[in-house]
Order: sequence, then C-alpha cells, then structure tokens
Amino acid sequence: MMVLNCKFKDFSMSFKTFIILFFVVTLPAVHAWPNDVPSVTEIPVSAEVDTGLDYLLARVGANSSGDFDIRSIEPVMAFIQSVKSPYARYHMKNKPDMSSVFYQFDVRSNLRRILDVGYHPDIPSFILSPSSVRLSYWKSIDGKQQPLPRLSENLSGLDNNSIMVKGVEHEEITPDQFTGTYYAYELDRTLILTRYNGRNMLISIARQENLSEVGKKGLVVGKDENWNYLYSNDKGLNKPGLGWVSSYMYGANSVMILEEIDSKKPWVRCSMFKWLRAGWSGINMVQNHHIYSGMERFGTTFQKIMDNPSLPSHDEMVDVFVRIQNLTRDELQNKTQLYFSQLLEKYGRDSSEAGKFITGLMKDNTYLSQMTVAQMRSILELEYIKLIMGKTRIINISDVIPVSSEKGVG
Repeated sequence: MMVLNCKFKDFSMSFKTFIILFFVVTLPAVHAWPNDVPSVTEIPVSAEVDTGLDYLLARVGANSSGDFDIRSIEPVMAFIQSVKSPYARYHMKNKPDMSSVFYQFDVRSNLRRILDVGYHPDIPSFILSPSSVRLSYWKSIDGKQQPLPRLSENLSGLDNNSIMVKGVEHEEITPDQFTGTYYAYELDRTLILTRYNGRNMLISIARQENLSEVGKKGLVVGKDENWNYLYSNDKGLNKPGLGWVSSYMYGANSVMILEEIDSKKPWVRCSMFKWLRAGWSGINMVQNHHIYSGMERFGTTFQKIMDNPSLPSHDEMVDVFVRIQNLTRDELQNKTQLYFSQLLEKYGRDSSEAGKFITGLMKDNTYLSQMTVAQMRSILELEYIKLIMGKTRIINISDVIPVSSEKGVG
C-alpha cells in the first residue's frame, strides 16, 4: 500500500482507476496450475444454450411465466451431459455488465437424499453450503408465508408432471476470502422438480431482487475449510486502506441443475450457471475466475457433506434444528454469549487478526443486542453441522441443544 503515499506526477489516473487496478493485480487466481499443465481456456457456451438459460430465468419471480416445457432446455441438457476438457472454463452470454461462468461436480448420493437434507422445510437451506452462505430462509412460498413443501414426496409422480415452487429467500453470505466483505440480499427463487429422459431432476433458478445491503466487514478465521467466520456491522472492506469502500452486489442470477444419473450407485450431477455483478461506484469488479472460485468453494463443501457416510438421517437432523428454531430470543442471546465467550477465551489474548476482530466486537454488548434471531440461530446451526462433519467446534453443541451423541469430535 506504499503506492497510496506516492505523489503522482500525472493525475490522469484517478483514484478510482487505481483501486480497480489494485484489485485486478491482487485478487488471487483460482488455480495454481503445475508448469506442465496447459492454462485454462475461456470458452463461451452456444447461443442455443444461452437461449435455454434465458427460458429458465424467465420462470423466476411472482409475475413470471408459470409454464415449463422440458423441451425448451434440451440444448442446456445436451451441454451439461457432454464431455468437457478439464482445462476449459465455460461462460455464458453476459447480462448487462455481468460476469458469468459454468461449474460442474458429481455427488455420491441419490436425489431423494439431497432433497430430504437440503430442501426440507425444517432444515436450514444453507446446510449444504456453510462455507458460502451464513444463513438463508424462505420469506414466502407461492406468495404466502408458508413452509417449503416436502419435494422428495413428489418424486414418484413425475412421469407426466413437473412440480414448480416459487418463493422469496433472504440470504447472507460468508466473508469473501480476500476482501473479508459479506453481503445480505433477497432472491426470487423457483424450484422445478421434473424428469428428463427417465432421470429425476431438480432445477433451482434464482435472481437477486434488488441492490444488496452495503457490504460489511467480516473475517475468515484460520483455514476456510474450518468454517469459522466472524461478522461485524461495520461497512467496508476488511483490507488495510480500503475500509471506507461502500460495496454492493448489484445483481446475480443462477441456474443449478441436479440430475440423478443413477439412483442405485448412487450418483447425482450438479451443473451450475452463475452471473454476478458486484463492486462499488457502479463498477463491476467481478471477473469470471472470481465466480468460479466461489462456485468451487460451494461445490467442494456440498460434495463433502452429501458424501459423508456418517451424515445422520434427515429425521435426526430435523429434531436438532427444530429445537434450535424453538429457542426464544433470550435463550438464543444466552447461548450466543457463550459462543462469543469461547471465542474470546481462544483468541482474545493474542494480537492476531482474529483476536483484534473479536475484541472489537465484544468491547460492549452492542453487537450481540443488534443480532437478529436468524443470525443467532445460524451460529448454533453451523456448530451442529461442524459436529456432523467431525470439525472442531467453538462450543459443544450438546451443551446447548441435546443431541443423540457428540460424534465426529474434531
């Protein structure tokens, strides 16, 4: 950051331009390829695939089309089923000033199991993406305040029908690994449960409704794979010299297709298309490889959770999550206070970034008093997910909510 103290002889480069160049140069690349591996090649998808994706995006929102014809996305299905080079990165037709990318991975599970875990009315929907999403919940379903239906119960009747669910979700993401910034926003989301060529399939389509809340300072504590994140109410980037930046997610679209290749192996292929525009002063700072990195972060976590042979039954998880949902605000504040006390015990005495961040949060009770019920719940929900996955927790969830066993202790 010494550059900031230099006297520019030519002021034709504005400070805004400098910041853009700073991020272009310093944002990390997605992969560090070995010297003998070819570099990644950027390839656009075909116009037919773009048309099929536009058809799906037109199904999002309260006033969108209620019709769905699987034949309209046959080019999309042909693309996701095609063999792709491991050194190619595909992107879509860019929406206005949006970057975009395609990402794909496989999961050793059947679709029913994924629906029972990740799309259950009594299980928080971020359970499959705790490295990417802090919390998410449905604000409305089909225009009403009602729970998400049990989609898995409709799998047996898909031969001649598709099930479509439309709603609005509130979502808050985890801190960015580079800037430390996190965002909250509303999403219009449509879920389509259907069948294609005899295979069960779920299509999840989302569009960000409006401008996100201003980006706020957060922190990834230690390795990202540990899922320990901190959040403040201070706007800006958590980078020296850039704390003043008011950044936003201006817009985001996504299409995720979960196609059950084989229910007996089992085997589900997840194909994701995402468009994103985010930055400040109206400038999109996002490049395709930034989106790819975020999708890789999401996909790796999704795989590890669903591939986990010790993953409890959905009924067992529902029991724990319902207990958390039923806690009063006072009970949640007491348990959240315990969580922060443990953080202070672990980090508060050192001069690390985490220690300074936590000490700043807890210098008075203002931060805790301003937390929403959903934010406090998400702490306990994440600690339970870490228990399931055998990760080290900040608190023992069984000290807070009775669970069947403290298995998977990290």
